[in-house]
Amino acid sequence: MIGVIDSGIGGLSTLYEILKLNPNCDYVYYLDSINNPYGSKSEKELKKIVFNNVIKLRKKGCKIIVLACNTATAICIDELRTTFNDLIFVGAEPAIKTACDAAYKNILVLGTPLTVRSKRVNSLVERYKQEKQNVILYACKNLANIVEKRNILEVEKELNKIKKELNCCYDCIVLGCTHYCLIKEEIKKILGIDAVIDGNKGIANRIKKLNPLEGQGYGEIILTDDKINLEEVKEILGSCKVC
Repeated sequence: MIGVIDSGIGGLSTLYEILKLNPNCDYVYYLDSINNPYGSKSEKELKKIVFNNVIKLRKKGCKIIVLACNTATAICIDELRTTFNDLIFVGAEPAIKTACDAAYKNILVLGTPLTVRSKRVNSLVERYKQEKQNVILYACKNLANIVEKRNILEVEKELNKIKKELNCCYDCIVLGCTHYCLIKEEIKKILGIDAVIDGNKGIANRIKKLNPLEGQGYGEIILTDDKINLEEVKEILGSCKVC
């Protein structure tokens, strides 16, 4: 059984890719919208939330836990692996290595404030940035929260605001938040960059290697509040889009 955790609908983009490669895997998706957004929490507060969520999924019988949130991965995954050594953890991280290996010269990484400040993400830049490459980490203060509200007009307004603030040219964007994967086409259109990379396919491939025996296709979605209903969640999971 695979457990997938996110602060809301963003992790559905991760689950979408997992199910494409592993269509019969058994999963529980923990949609923790009551604590959305993770990216604005303090590290102490975020760790408490994520650890409690892991305990709940372990009680459900989950043996593999996917942190479908770049912020939760950056802040929590090392301690989770130490604390819960009976579980396997797979985290979401910005695909900085992929962008650097592809020899893009000017790489823009979009993430939440906590993600772009984290030592883990900054170490990825130091490790994989090649000579003459520029990697810019940009904190999107409110974008994930707007995506969560599923208002495409507000999404477009925020992206136009980001475009004005950046005022620079990039040849690649790395999505450092799973929420942003649900608006990938809007990001391409408004920011004017065709090369938009995320790490969800890498997570799906990792799950396929870890979970070679297919399950029965059991799926459960846990909603922590009533900001979204089950039918809306299923619609987003089916299309990997918010609108």
